[in-house]
Amino acid sequence: MNNTIWLYIALGAWVAYNLPIVIIYGIQSSVSSTYNLFEDIWRRSLMSWFIAGVAIPMTIVADNILGFLSALFLLLVFVAPTVRKSTFDRYLHVIGADMGLAFGMASLLFINWHWWWLILTFAVFTIASMRNGYKNHTYWIETIGFVIIWVGLFIEKS
Repeated sequence: MNNTIWLYIALGAWVAYNLPIVIIYGIQSSVSSTYNLFEDIWRRSLMSWFIAGVAIPMTIVADNILGFLSALFLLLVFVAPTVRKSTFDRYLHVIGADMGLAFGMASLLFINWHWWWLILTFAVFTIASMRNGYKNHTYWIETIGFVIIWVGLFIEKS
């Protein structure tokens, strides 16, 4: 399958999951916190499937070991979608999300080193927003990180 199609599948998963939530419930503290908005297990499982719908297609397009590691860590969020269940789930979730994003950025650098300035800007934004405690900073870090990786893959691999 064409890389562009895989990227549009990932974008479709992101938009299909996040847009209705933002419209109905507003911007949450993080993408993962949306799991707790739902009561029944079926709707809660949508968060896990959304993660798989983003991680797997983007890994196929990245086509390098760092992209594979990014998906591997993001799939830890698939199996531990909430940080509220137990300490173990919290560790799995946080490590999976943080390392998935970090390896995704590293994968983009592996594909083309010229993306360093955008990734450095993202790193500065991440540190500044976490230090200053901006409202919903985790949501914006995740969203901007996804956009940077998606656009970079689209430009480099389509």
